[in-house]
Amino acid sequence: MSGIIIAPPVYVTPNSRAGGYLPGSPLGVARPGSPLGVARAPQVAPAAPAATHRSLPAQGAPSLADLERRLAELEIDKANRLHSAFVFIKPHAVTDKVRELVKQHLGKSGIHVISEGTIPAEVIDSKMLIDTHYGAIAAKAVKLKPTALTVQQKAQDAFQAQFGQSWQTVLAQGLVFNAMDATAKLGISTQELGEKWGKLKKDVDLLKFGGGFYAGKIDDIFVINGFYMAMRSKFTAPGTCIYYYETEWDPRGLKWEDFRGKVLGGTDPKTAESGSVRNTISADTTRGRPSG
Repeated sequence: MSGIIIAPPVYVTPNSRAGGYLPGSPLGVARPGSPLGVARAPQVAPAAPAATHRSLPAQGAPSLADLERRLAELEIDKANRLHSAFVFIKPHAVTDKVRELVKQHLGKSGIHVISEGTIPAEVIDSKMLIDTHYGAIAAKAVKLKPTALTVQQKAQDAFQAQFGQSWQTVLAQGLVFNAMDATAKLGISTQELGEKWGKLKKDVDLLKFGGGFYAGKIDDIFVINGFYMAMRSKFTAPGTCIYYYETEWDPRGLKWEDFRGKVLGGTDPKTAESGSVRNTISADTTRGRPSG
């Protein structure tokens, strides 16, 4: 598999460097099979330094509080002028070659790597980082029961037309399960559920209710977001990890859109811009070069 990918916004906590991993940061992930994820971090203004002593200023001179306020304003101005991102390589692509390639591309594009390192799969799993990142998609697959889901009337009508049963009826009959509960109901593994889900066909036994919200008929039950558990397992397999880069750069030299499209490349590595990180990894893989 090749590539590199870009994800929706994800947040990096201001003190995220402490502890060797980013406990407050969901993982930036997108298409399966693409190793690199990115997420924009919010511009958090640093707090003004605390005064360590008090003294009376000379006549006409600015007070210590004035100086601290001006310093804070300068720091805020700088923060507002910087873009930052948490970029990572997915587990299957974490090799020395890919790590170096990504770092070189970031550097030559004027992107400063503030910190880098690994986040073990065990931490990703125990801290539910991947679930936090995927948000509503994960919640529908893991946390929420079908009765707690909001299905718009238009989607319910589509369900009736496709499956010949009303949504409310199958709910009442206990035939709808989230992905996690479905594995228990069917007596199969998350991998097996993913394989069954992969065989479903759109508008036949697979229906999209909305963004990140799918229902599929597997055997004699209906499963919500049945793809998620297998996708999650790619990040939580014991002994694996992601490799991350905490980055920042001046947007006057590189726009966010160009960072996504030209530096990292589009979400499909095979069609990403030539010379981008994703496209380069994809091309190397296609030519059969070892990635590590």
